[in-house]
Amino acid sequence: MARWFGPKVVGFGVGPKGWQGWAATVLLLVVLVSIRYVDFAGLGLPPWTKAAAILSVLACYLIVVYFKYEGD
Repeated sequence: MARWFGPKVVGFGVGPKGWQGWAATVLLLVVLVSIRYVDFAGLGLPPWTKAAAILSVLACYLIVVYFKYEGD
């Protein structure tokens, strides 16, 4: 099973290791930018919905990183 993320060569943290990791990271950025420009109030949703959407997307990304991480 191929791992999508691995330890960074320089510095601390995790970085994309294969094309799947890069695709997941780009998808994360696209979704976060899309959430930024959605008018949640115009849809009749409460103001906290935007923050909940951002936290949900980040949580999903971190779950993918956790399960697709290749440790030391």
